[in-house]
Amino acid sequence: METLPTAPERVPDAAGRPCLGTYRGEVSRVRLDLLRPPEGVARWKLPFRRKAWVYALVTTPEVILAGAVVDLGYVSHAFLTVVDRREKRALVDFGSVGPPAPWASVNDRPSRGLHGHFRAPGARLEVQRPETAGPLRMTAELSPLRTRGAGRLGLLLDLSTEGAPPPLTVVAPVPGGGINVTGKSGALRASGTLDIGRRRIPLDGGVAGLDVTIGLPARRTAWRWAMAAGHLEDGRTVAFNLVEGFNEAEGVNEDVVWVAGALHPLGAARFGYGRDDPLALWSLEADDGSFALRFRPLHLHREERNLGLVRSRFWQLQGFFVGTVRAGNEVLQLSELPGVTEDQEVVW
Repeated sequence: METLPTAPERVPDAAGRPCLGTYRGEVSRVRLDLLRPPEGVARWKLPFRRKAWVYALVTTPEVILAGAVVDLGYVSHAFLTVVDRREKRALVDFGSVGPPAPWASVNDRPSRGLHGHFRAPGARLEVQRPETAGPLRMTAELSPLRTRGAGRLGLLLDLSTEGAPPPLTVVAPVPGGGINVTGKSGALRASGTLDIGRRRIPLDGGVAGLDVTIGLPARRTAWRWAMAAGHLEDGRTVAFNLVEGFNEAEGVNEDVVWVAGALHPLGAARFGYGRDDPLALWSLEADDGSFALRFRPLHLHREERNLGLVRSRFWQLQGFFVGTVRAGNEVLQLSELPGVTEDQEVVW
């Protein structure tokens, strides 16, 4: 994977071409309004077609924390879950839809200069990365009503890329026109604090994964996804990203594992689980044998909405992975690696 080409500075290029492919590194800006046909769409459609989100996963010996800000143009969405690894239960399970800009947005800078926010009564989430040096910062405030009686939540989280493996960028075509630009980072170093009621949970020393996506997905979109972050038994940090049903095309692959300061490609993922019981054991296998995993869920974050023209079924589960992953010439043995799986179907 180290032989991947360097990510383009911007998408599209100066001629309006989409720069389709899989890259090492980050894109500084995504200007979907400058994308030319057949991938581009009319400017009047952009407020309805453009989708962007920022997602962070952080794991420590104490908790699995996952949160996101989602900008759908005409509506917004945010969620935040915190699962106690020792007590094996959710401390907070928040999810909400909200109005569009200016109350919520994700800008067109997926790396330096990134900014996303969500504001609604009793809830505020914000993600910001400076244009110069410095970590990405995620903050959140939830009222006791939003935490369902767990008390006020306050989050101050910094994610540092210093010493981390290089990120992965994928620019994928969308059937029927459009592109998705996805940046994935793994094995990031976390620091900060999480306050829930009178309990303070330190996040220093945590391991994180990050997903920043800006694109023009199809009106009907569905995927299965997994991300994990933590440590191997020898103490090395490790993370992976796996997906089925999204960003799949020739020359495009966002299935990857990060370990020991490097990123390595993985084969296309195939997910197996029963929708009648998503909390049962999941299986995740590669078509080329590069990984074979089982996922044991602890908690299901579930949101199902029907707003007429917009409908969604969003399930994200927090739990643990076991199995093997091939990273270059090394086969990694994973034991109780914390992370998430997801099954989503949406008409947007």
